Amino acid sequence: MKTINFFSVTVLVISAFIMCSCSKKQMVISQLEKLQSELSLMDPKTTTEADVLELNAELSQIKANYVTIKSECIDVEIDRIEELLSDCERRIQKLKTKSEWEETKKDIKQGLHDLIDNL
Repeated sequence: MKTINFFSVTVLVISAFIMCSCSKKQMVISQLEKLQSELSLMDPKTTTEADVLELNAELSQIKANYVTIKSECIDVEIDRIEELLSDCERRIQKLKTKSEWEETKKDIKQGLHDLIDNL
């Protein structure tokens, strides 16, 4: 009877450990998927430099979380996480470039309006 209880407790502890480590991995994947979704919905015309800095900070935090669990991940999980990281980095860079271009266009328009007003 004591052996069965010990075995049950051991199985329960091992299961809990596995579930906890899986939840950390899943948390990183979920965070990246959420960020990826947010990035796909953002409009470069309304995105500010502060928005881009905030997105970079969020991505940096997710990367830090990933570094702590990377050794526990299997190859498939690593591939998925790194694919999501790469995609998010690319989207942030693209968003930054487009928002900078929008700012440049606004500045050019304003400069032309000022020039016309002075004529």
